[in-house]
Amino acid sequence: MKYSNPALDKLIDQAASSTDMAERKKLYTQIRAIVQDDCPLIFTHYETLNYLMQKNVSGSVVNPTLELNLEDVAFTG
Repeated sequence: MKYSNPALDKLIDQAASSTDMAERKKLYTQIRAIVQDDCPLIFTHYETLNYLMQKNVSGSVVNPTLELNLEDVAFTG
């Protein structure tokens, strides 16, 4: 998507290299605020995955990125 924010990149690098948890929390709070303000990605469509929500299907997981994890899916009956 070609999103670029050099100030954000610098904060990400600082947070990733810090071993101080309080400092990391502060940096990631700043990172989250910048990303929210910049709003580089907007979901315009969300599709319910009904085929993974049947009574005879268990173990299906949809990650926050909407990627399907079918590793532990099982069918019964």
